[in-house]
Amino acid sequence: MSQLTVPTTLAGDLDLKNLHLTLQDQSPLLVDINVEPKRITRTISGVPVAAHPQKARLSPSKVTLTLQGPMLQLKDLKPGDLKAAVDTNNLAPGRHQLNVSVNLPPTLTLVRVQPATITVRLEKSP
Repeated sequence: MSQLTVPTTLAGDLDLKNLHLTLQDQSPLLVDINVEPKRITRTISGVPVAAHPQKARLSPSKVTLTLQGPMLQLKDLKPGDLKAAVDTNNLAPGRHQLNVSVNLPPTLTLVRVQPATITVRLEKSP
C-alpha cells in the first residue's frame, strides 16, 4: 500500500493484530483508503520581483520565498516559475517602501517572503 498515489478501494481480509478494533463478525471488509499528497516546506531563493503598473527600480530585485505544499508540486519549482510583485499604482515619483505580494496556485501556501518589503524608486516621466 505504500506505493499508492490515488484514492483506492481494496477488498479482502484485514489483519487487526496491531489495531485496537473489535469486529462483530469476520465477514469480508471493504476499506476505502484516501491518499493525501505528502506536504513539504521549501525555500526558493532568487525569485524576481516585478513592478506594476509603473516601471521602477527595485532594491532588492529578487526575494526568497518559503512555501508549503504538495511535494510533487514543490520539488521541481524554479524561481522563474513564481510571480512576486509590488504595486506602484498611484505612487508619486520618489522612493517608497512597498510590501511584496506573491501570486500562488491554491495548492501552495506562502509561509514567508524575505525581505517582505523592498525599496522602490520611481522616476519622473519626461
